[in-house]
Amino acid sequence: MLIPSGRGGELANQRTLILLQEYGIFIGVAIFFTMPVVPKIKMWICQNKKRLQIGSIVFAFLLSFLFVWSISFVIAGQNNPFLYGNF
Repeated sequence: MLIPSGRGGELANQRTLILLQEYGIFIGVAIFFTMPVVPKIKMWICQNKKRLQIGSIVFAFLLSFLFVWSISFVIAGQNNPFLYGNF
C-alpha cells in the first residue's frame, strides 16, 4: 500500500506505517515534551511545599519505571547477534 504524495512519489510505504504504528506514542510524547511543559510543571510544583514533596516522590517513581522499562528493551533485544550494538 502506497500513500501518494503530490508528484507521483510516495509519502510513506508499508514499513513506514508499521513503524509509525509501533512507535507513534513515543513520537507523540517527544513532540509534547519539546514544548515548554516541563518548566511550567516544575514552577507549579515548587509553589507549594506539599506539592514539592509529592512531586519528588512521583519523580523518583517515574525515573525508576523508565529505567526498568529501558533495561527491558535491551534485554528483549538480546537474541540479536549484534548485542553490543544495543549499548
